[in-house]
Amino acid sequence: MSTFEERLDWGVGQYDLKKEVRTFITKQCKRENLVDLSAITKPQLERYIEQAVVAAYLDITNEAEQVVLDRGEMKLELVERAMIDVTKFLRLTALKLK
Repeated sequence: MSTFEERLDWGVGQYDLKKEVRTFITKQCKRENLVDLSAITKPQLERYIEQAVVAAYLDITNEAEQVVLDRGEMKLELVERAMIDVTKFLRLTALKLK
């Protein structure tokens, strides 16, 4: 059975992982100049990225209760799922402009 300190360390690691993924996706969007290309503001995009990362995290934790993912696998899965959501959001935003 895990101790309080072990659970606390695990929780801090998960929080940092979500923050790390959010920062990675935000930098990728800036690198691709997506804020200027889309009709949304930078704060709107950042809020959506945060929501997409949290949603992806919840999906992964609910799906993989039996499967144990290490930190690297979890990060890759989070980035992939959140980036798919952000891409869909940007596509829908672009379609509304036309």
